[in-house]
Amino acid sequence: MNYLILYMLLFCMCLLVSMMVLLRMFSHRYTLQDQYIRYKSRLDYLNKLSIVVLIITGVTFLMMYLILKQQLFAHIRLF
Repeated sequence: MNYLILYMLLFCMCLLVSMMVLLRMFSHRYTLQDQYIRYKSRLDYLNKLSIVVLIITGVTFLMMYLILKQQLFAHIRLF
């Protein structure tokens, strides 16, 4: 059960970080051309970072689901 709590905390942290990254990506609007060129690389970095964070979140959610499924159905014998 301790692992389930740890994975739930990790899942919540990854979700929080991904939401912060997405909010930061879409909160600023740059109108000048030089600002666009300057911040384009930063937006590309944030886009890649958000994809990595979402992949980590998906993996932790899958592990949390498998652990919970194993604990819920541990008493059932198939054969």
